[in-house]
Amino acid sequence: MIKIVLKALLVVTLSVVLFACSTAEYTVTFIDHDDAVIHEEVVQSGEDATLPDDPERAGYVFTGWDGSHENISEDTTLKAQYDEAPDGDIGERISEVMNADNFTENLVIHVDDALVQSNRMEMTDSTVHLTFEQATGETQSAYFTKEDDTYTEYVSDPVAACYLDGELTMEQFDMIPDAFSWRQYLPAQANEGWFHQDGDTYTLKQELYDTMVTRIGTAFEEYTLTLSDDALTLRLVVASEDTGETYEYVLTFTELGTTSVELPDFETCVEEENESYTYYATDEGLILTGYKGEDEVLEIPEAIDGTPVIAIGTRAFAQTYTIETIIIPDTVTTIGPQAFDDAPSLRKIYIPDSVETIGS
Repeated sequence: MIKIVLKALLVVTLSVVLFACSTAEYTVTFIDHDDAVIHEEVVQSGEDATLPDDPERAGYVFTGWDGSHENISEDTTLKAQYDEAPDGDIGERISEVMNADNFTENLVIHVDDALVQSNRMEMTDSTVHLTFEQATGETQSAYFTKEDDTYTEYVSDPVAACYLDGELTMEQFDMIPDAFSWRQYLPAQANEGWFHQDGDTYTLKQELYDTMVTRIGTAFEEYTLTLSDDALTLRLVVASEDTGETYEYVLTFTELGTTSVELPDFETCVEEENESYTYYATDEGLILTGYKGEDEVLEIPEAIDGTPVIAIGTRAFAQTYTIETIIIPDTVTTIGPQAFDDAPSLRKIYIPDSVETIGS
């Protein structure tokens, strides 16, 4: 009888203990800097509390809570912690860039950590200057200018070392900044609440990725903004599903409101032609810029009207559809970028030892 009673008491005692442990509840309260309650909930012993959205405080940046919300074992109060916001609120700086008439924009592109291209855009109310530099060192520049009611485009030919020019309409001139600027990748309505902040670096919150993708029109892996005294830098990492390559774009906006673009002295390219080719004439010789024939096997002449052919210019044989073989003479020393781009029938190119430079 005594053993039975003891067993019964032990079972009852264990049941009470287990019941007490399983039903213990604690209140977790999240409060702001001024002790205002932000969120409050009751959790079971040993469970984690649900973090509320990061609170906002004018002039400050939220840095976290003064305790842990995990494995709660007693009534807990967690207070929001803040640091003073750095000079140049991120939202204000973005707005400044988006609305600037004058600014400089530098873009560096890496693919799988290898430098591919660097771009620079300088814009004033009357001039836009674009520079594109390949990793191979090739550079091409373009200037778009406005003077009175005349809008002109000057595009450099990197092989001929001269400029092509052409007149633009006002509508075309106004579209240039939108066509080339990366400002569209900045969220115009963003503020500190969009980002996790670490010093001057702002990393987009995960829950806002879809919103940002919709706004900028491209999917990405990482999105980070960095502030400095005179610049706003965007780092955008994109993974290509087609190729598996990782593209990193680092874009820096600087010199807001102070950019000055001076159009350098240059000579305008004068294109000449015969029945088969277009070309530029220089003091050293001719630079081929285009082909007008339909040969399948093309042997480029050493000279045209007695002047030697010394270079094949940028895209000179691009979009030629009949050529299967090209034989280049030994007077040629330079082949420009994309000289044979989009030539679907081309199978063979004979390049002499005289060629010293081949573009991208």
